[in-house]
This record gives sequence, C-alpha cells and structure tokens, in this order.
Amino acid sequence: MRPLRIAHFYRDYLLPGGLPRETALLARAMAREVKRSFVYCYTADPDQEGLHQEGGVFIRKIYLPGWAWERNCFHAAKALRKILETNQDQLDVVILVGGFIPENRPVARILSAVGIPYVLSPNAAFKPFN
Repeated sequence: MRPLRIAHFYRDYLLPGGLPRETALLARAMAREVKRSFVYCYTADPDQEGLHQEGGVFIRKIYLPGWAWERNCFHAAKALRKILETNQDQLDVVILVGGFIPENRPVARILSAVGIPYVLSPNAAFKPFN
C-alpha cells in the first residue's frame, strides 16, 4: 500500500506571512507522515503562481485576477479545476480549510464528481477572538 497523498485547500495565500499558522503546521506534520502533503491556494499575484516547496510541503498557488475574487465562490479557478479533475497530484483526500468559506463549495463539488474524498476543517471559524 502506497503512502497517502493529502492536500489542503486554503482559499488565499496571505502575504507576506503566507498560510495561517495552523494550516502550515498541520501540513508540515502530515508531510512527515505521508508521502506528499499539498496546499492549494489562490493568489492575486501572477508572479507567485506555480508549485513551490516550503518546509516539506508542496504549495500550489493558483493565480486568480482581482476581478474574479468576487465570483470565485461560484466557480473554482480554471487551473484548479483542471488539477482536481485530472487528479494531477494523485490525491487520496483533501482537507477544505475554513468553516465559512464560500469558495470551498465549488471545490467540494469537483472533488465529489471525481471521487476524491474531502473533509471540512472549520479551523478558526468557531474560535473566539479577543
């Protein structure tokens, strides 16, 4: 049996700090236990698009132009849709990060259609803030 390949979908790549601390820590911990750990996220900077490796985690940043940020809750970006529909990274499961993130819905629809299981992780959605 081959080791698992797990991906996290986190809507945006926050600059300059990158991914939220919890998502980055979880992805790094999983990278030690599974064959590959991926994070898929959107970026508004076309120069950042592509596959990068940070701390043992493969981060696939998908460019989404500014005008499309308002509409991406209805459709996944074309590049992300292609990656998921073809299961380019041979994923076994995807973790959708964020409880109240509308962009998770179109990604979940694609994953269901191609038979890749997913889990919704509410992350900070239910954590009280000071």
